[in-house]
Amino acid sequence: MSADTFEQVVARVVEFRSALAGTEVSGDALTVSFCGLGEPLLHSSIAAYVGRFRSMGLPVVLSSNASLLDESRGQALVDAGLTHAFLNVGATEANYEELYGLPFATTRDNVVRFRELAANRCRISVVVIDHDGDADAASDAVGYWRSLGLTVSVWGLINRGGSLPVEHMRYRDFAEVSDANSMLRDRFPDGPACAVPQRFHFVGWNGQHYLCSSDWEKRSSHGHVSNTSFAEAAASKLRAAQSREPVCASCTHDPTNRLATAIRDGDPRSTEEIVGDIAEDVADASTLAALGVAMSTQPRRRIPVRSTDTTGVNTCTERVIGHGEQSRVSGAGTMTSTW
Repeated sequence: MSADTFEQVVARVVEFRSALAGTEVSGDALTVSFCGLGEPLLHSSIAAYVGRFRSMGLPVVLSSNASLLDESRGQALVDAGLTHAFLNVGATEANYEELYGLPFATTRDNVVRFRELAANRCRISVVVIDHDGDADAASDAVGYWRSLGLTVSVWGLINRGGSLPVEHMRYRDFAEVSDANSMLRDRFPDGPACAVPQRFHFVGWNGQHYLCSSDWEKRSSHGHVSNTSFAEAAASKLRAAQSREPVCASCTHDPTNRLATAIRDGDPRSTEEIVGDIAEDVADASTLAALGVAMSTQPRRRIPVRSTDTTGVNTCTERVIGHGEQSRVSGAGTMTSTW
């Protein structure tokens, strides 16, 4: 992301925070995350970008695989005021090197050193992804990192909008999808929309609003930050999520796929209970999108584009409401938000 595009994103965040003032979702609930379709530490200005948002009083989190988290980068991030680092190091030793194709010793030393640099100034969470359902391997990785004094979270595998081929996540082949869709459409005639695109506003390195960080192949674009606000993008993303195309019908997060999976796997809860849990998320999506539509009736503002992007870093702006926990897995790592 070029400096010019980054400043356009900053302007949109300022605009969004101001528009949220006085609504049920306070602008103070915004968090900025550097994550998604790549490794943030590849960008030479990442620490400066973190510092820019921190100077605005916004919490900033970053997801990284830690392979580039050397002492200079680590110190720069801490000094910039990084709030929370999620380090996706989901294996150890030979397993790590086979999975990531990177030298484990370097990554391990980076993580341990960053823990010392961060001290009480920045939270650190090592994220372990259960890539293949191997509970023993995940448990070994958790034990390893905890033995080094690190906080560890374990997340299930997300298929990145269908871009990651996972045999048990081929939702378009599930016979149960039809029944699941019918059940949810009884409650939501316009279509059961996933809440992730509304809770996490995702901007790519090129300034495009994408559906969410699980849109790994960038198939669902919803305007550019130069001429489209977060509020305007919200309504467009709601329609895409309701249609389930081109991304959601293949995605782990999709409400219909979640219900179909529960039915297929013989979830011990009643169908009505499962539908009720999913319906709460769908209702959140509609509520947040409606808020965005209301905000988008304000006079449209254009932010000039001054240069062409040549380098990449992605940003994600979150709205935080209520209570609960949502996780998402993306290229550079995993991030969780509490709302």
